[in-house]
This record gives sequence, C-alpha cells and structure tokens, in this order.
Amino acid sequence: MREPAKTFQELIVWQKAHGFVIEVYKATETYPKAELFALTQQSEEIAKLISSYHKALAANS
Repeated sequence: MREPAKTFQELIVWQKAHGFVIEVYKATETYPKAELFALTQQSEEIAKLISSYHKALAANS
C-alpha cells in the first residue's frame, strides 16, 4: 500500500491533471492564427482550473 501524499504534487490525480495542462499548452501552439488568442486563452484557462481544482480538494481533505 502507498504512503499518503504529503503534498498535492504527490497526488496521482494532480500529476495526471498537470500532464493534461502540459498537453493543452502544446496543442494550443497548433491553433490557427486567426483564432489563436481566444481559443488559446480559453483552453489554457480551463486546463489551469482543472489542475487547481485538485489542489483545493487535497487541501480540504
């Protein structure tokens, strides 16, 4: 059995969410120039929210 996480970075769910954020940032580099600002900003904001949501859950448990 695993030891309990001492920091949010040790949580598997955070690690997966963080990996997702990295992938979203990579994907936004391929967006069409005409739509770059709005799509990039929205995509990155959503990815960051997902990651921070898991930090908040860990802090409250």
